[in-house]
Amino acid sequence: MKNCAQILFIIFLFASYSFGQQVRSENLRRQGQFYKDEGRYREAIDQFNKFISANPQLAEGYHLRGLCYEKTTEYQYSVLDLRRARRLDPANSKIQQDLARVISIWHELLYKKIEGHKRDIAIDPNYAFSYLEIGKSYRWLEEWANAEIWYDEYLKRDDNASPDEIIRYTEILAKTGSITKGEKILKKYVERYPEDWRLWSRYGYFTLWLAKYKIAEDAFTKALGFKPFFKEAEDGLDIVRNQAYLAQYQPRAFERVYPIDRFYSILKRDPENSQIRYNLISELLIADRYSEAYEQLQLLQVTNSEDDKFKEFWKIVTTHRDSVFTSDINQYTEIIKQNPKDKDAVIKLATAYANLYYYDSAIEILSEYLEDVSKEQDLDARFMLAKFAAWNYEWEKAIAELNNLLSLDPNNLDYQLLRGQIAVWTVLDFEIGEKYLLNVVTNRPNELSAYISLASLYSWQKNFPEARKYLDIANRIAPNSTEVESAESNYALHLSAYEELLVFDIKAEAGRLAAKGDCSAARSKYEEYFTKRTAPTRDELIEYADIVTCDEDYPKAIEIYDRLLADEFEYRIALYRARNYYYNKDSLLAVTELEALQKLKPEDKQTELFLADAYAITDQPFKAEEIYRKNLALAETPEDIKLINERFLFLSESYIKINELEKAKSILNELSHKENKSEVDKRRIALSESFINIRDLEQARELLDKMSTETTDSELIKEINKRRFYLADAYAIKEDYSEAEEIYNYLLRSATDTSEVRIIKQRLSWIPEYGFSGGVSRLGNFLSVFIPTNIGLAPFSNYYRDNQNLKFWNYGFRIDAGMLGMFSLGGVWTRTKINAYNNKVSFTSLKGTLGFMFLKYGSVSASIGTLSILGEKSKWIGDFVIKAEIPDLFSISAYYDNNDARLLLYSPTLIYTRYKAELYRFSGYYLHRNALRLSTTYSYYELSDKNKGNDFMFRIGRKFFEGGIFGYEFFFSDFAFISPIYYSPQDFISHSIWGEYSWQFDKNFRFKVGGKVGYVPDVDFVVSEIFGEINYNPFLGLNINARIGYSNSFRYDTGYRAFSGAISAYWSIY
Repeated sequence: MKNCAQILFIIFLFASYSFGQQVRSENLRRQGQFYKDEGRYREAIDQFNKFISANPQLAEGYHLRGLCYEKTTEYQYSVLDLRRARRLDPANSKIQQDLARVISIWHELLYKKIEGHKRDIAIDPNYAFSYLEIGKSYRWLEEWANAEIWYDEYLKRDDNASPDEIIRYTEILAKTGSITKGEKILKKYVERYPEDWRLWSRYGYFTLWLAKYKIAEDAFTKALGFKPFFKEAEDGLDIVRNQAYLAQYQPRAFERVYPIDRFYSILKRDPENSQIRYNLISELLIADRYSEAYEQLQLLQVTNSEDDKFKEFWKIVTTHRDSVFTSDINQYTEIIKQNPKDKDAVIKLATAYANLYYYDSAIEILSEYLEDVSKEQDLDARFMLAKFAAWNYEWEKAIAELNNLLSLDPNNLDYQLLRGQIAVWTVLDFEIGEKYLLNVVTNRPNELSAYISLASLYSWQKNFPEARKYLDIANRIAPNSTEVESAESNYALHLSAYEELLVFDIKAEAGRLAAKGDCSAARSKYEEYFTKRTAPTRDELIEYADIVTCDEDYPKAIEIYDRLLADEFEYRIALYRARNYYYNKDSLLAVTELEALQKLKPEDKQTELFLADAYAITDQPFKAEEIYRKNLALAETPEDIKLINERFLFLSESYIKINELEKAKSILNELSHKENKSEVDKRRIALSESFINIRDLEQARELLDKMSTETTDSELIKEINKRRFYLADAYAIKEDYSEAEEIYNYLLRSATDTSEVRIIKQRLSWIPEYGFSGGVSRLGNFLSVFIPTNIGLAPFSNYYRDNQNLKFWNYGFRIDAGMLGMFSLGGVWTRTKINAYNNKVSFTSLKGTLGFMFLKYGSVSASIGTLSILGEKSKWIGDFVIKAEIPDLFSISAYYDNNDARLLLYSPTLIYTRYKAELYRFSGYYLHRNALRLSTTYSYYELSDKNKGNDFMFRIGRKFFEGGIFGYEFFFSDFAFISPIYYSPQDFISHSIWGEYSWQFDKNFRFKVGGKVGYVPDVDFVVSEIFGEINYNPFLGLNINARIGYSNSFRYDTGYRAFSGAISAYWSIY
């Protein structure tokens, strides 16, 4: 009874403990689920770790932890856990779906990562880290062959790989079956890191798989010496000591060698026939031809390494080879101990070591032997030393030996081949390598290694057509060679990197163009880059948006920033978008965005200044000024101060816009002593106009007077005087005539242009008598309407002569009288004489004129009268002109003339022919920024003989120095039909270079000279023209102008030369 009670008590305790464990495990799961649902994935993982420790047999824990790892983007751990969960619960479809989803996301990211690092390689092919990351990515993708290739490229560029990377690398080599390669790598790294038990353990497995049991046992023992109870090493040691349980291994990839023996002809016709090759290996083993059998196995291992038959043969052959080579090592070592100078034993011992890939030992044996041998002797041993040194990556030693050998036997093709291969392997001395390898293929047309090396060399040099040529030859020689396959992969890698580089060159060119300020071209380049990049990165889109902004396509930039912000909010991108709102004149939205951003980062000065800019443009300058002044007080560098002062200039415009003129004046006074004085003066000019507009004339006058005393800049003085003119008009409108008269007189004293003088005098003439005299003069105001305000007399004379016996001379005068300040009345008398072939005709015209000045720069004039011709009936003639002009800026005019054709067409054969001619002419010019001049003239003729014609002239020129302007002229002339009695060309076109130079000796004397040289393509003729012009003002009110010119053109199938001269004067009588 007592025993039963004890048993029941024990059962109760066990049940209580089990129930407590279940409750605790359930609490861990629930707590982890809670953290997961709250997005606290790290804390959830900690709970699931404890749950899994308590319940390792349940799939649920691994499933939930895997989903948490997915959220923390640790996809490798997520996949691992989900695979464990699937293994524990293979029927669970949810686990299957989650695993498929995570793998899909992870693999897509890995491929993008690979593409990104390939682009890095295109930029810097020697950056080892990129190759390593690509290798690791392919490892996670379980693409073991690709992973091996990229790890190989990594180790070529970084000889200091960490033990961790070597461990990962050997895992890949185990998967690809490259066991011998892995054993060699591990041997190197256990010597470099002799205390790393992981490397020793891994070295033990690779030597074990190669049936090197003694070496494997030593390696496992050393691993356990550093790390007792290391399970991996303990298992390996158990296996090596009980060879019956040896694990099967996957053999390594190696180069192809041509098969021999009785199946040779069959395999040559059908090299993919694996069964025949197995038969050949069996026969070779029966004949003890193990080396040939090993060669055949190397051909099979690419596609048949997993076959049981292959593994069986491989074990037999490699075990035999290793035992033979080991026996050879023991045998020849004993011989060399007795006779160190036994060359044959030295070579065979070195060969045995090399066959076991112990190149260090082979090199040591050969070096010791050759120490006491003259450099001119035993060249075969020296070549063997060079070869083994090259295979052991001891390039300098190999090159030194080969240089010596080539100096002794420069035509030896084996020496040349190895030297060329080393040049390719080391990516150095390509010129030397190319010379030797080309010589080898010339003399050995079937030397596969030379063709492969040339293909690699040209791939490095980016000469891909040449590389492809030699690869094709190699494929024809050995279509199934693994060496050729590897060379193809290398070629593809180089070609891909080069294509990436070309794509990145497009992007780099876009960057260079943007840096130069050519944003439109930069944008085109970037868009070309995007045609080759289907998935641009976030940084690339940001850079593109910046270039689009520079190109002033603000809506497009905003669209890009919207897309980026929809993917992920980023403060600086939001700032860029707000800036584009501002540039796109969407100022209110810009203010809203910038205010929100400033709340996020109040310390960001850039955002604050942009916000102030937006305030300024939205008529909130007081808010803007507050921010500017705060930042000005905190500015530390001259550059910062300069940038804020530039913003103050913009702020002054904002104040002017809302008529806060005193604020604008205050800011401009603060800035007037700064370095940007020219910009300040531009705003002061605008400010003076605003003062005039609101009729605060005293402020405007004070500001303009102050600017006049502070500057000597002629352009600025011209602008100041223009505003003074407006100011005087404002005083006149206000009937403050004394102030207006004072300003007009000041402007009259400084004016040099005749049109300006005329306009100012006109304004003065409009000022009525004021004061006492005004009262008196008003008595006669009615009569004064009929008295001219001014009278001007203008005599003139013109002379023209050509090489076709035409002489044209006219003279006459014009008189004008100003009426009511804006009208003019007058008349023109002209006498014209035309001589041709001793024939003479005289013309006398008398016309009345009427003119009207409108606005500030416009005028309309017309004339009508009679033309008397000796011996002919008189006829009516007339003209009409409308013109608008701002001197030294632009002019535009339209002209109509109804006249006799003889006075317009200048033809010697027209002298006795009475034709009516009507001329319509449009002309104009524009001077842009006092530098670029555009001018044009178009004329249309209608004659009473039903002929019609037109000519067109266009000029573009640029100022290259003060007074000098040069440019291009296009001229076209065409008539409906060719008349025999006057010049009427058809499709006459000329292209000319023209130039003018103006020089002002003083304010009363100006001189101009100019000309052109051109070409008429249709007649292959050079045209030219030269002229000189003088303008002289001997005293106030008199202006004299004279001009002479000489031209050379083409008419009537020959050269046409003409001389012209003109003189005129204008005298303002009162």
